[in-house]
Amino acid sequence: MPENILSNLRAAIAVCRKRRTWGKSKINKHIAELMKLKNAGGSYAELEYWLRKEKRIKIHRSNIKRGLDKFKKIAI
Repeated sequence: MPENILSNLRAAIAVCRKRRTWGKSKINKHIAELMKLKNAGGSYAELEYWLRKEKRIKIHRSNIKRGLDKFKKIAI
């Protein structure tokens, strides 16, 4: 009897722990501006600095690259 209750409890906890959706990136709102800056010859480090100073978003340049690559795949 207690084993049955525990197995039901563990199954319910596992369902609660499972992540349903992933969060959105902080740069999604600024992707058009980032694309313009990158196409103008800006480096990912410069884009990182621009986001930090102008938009107050702290994000690593590798995540900026991944976001721009993802957007390019969608746009094509």
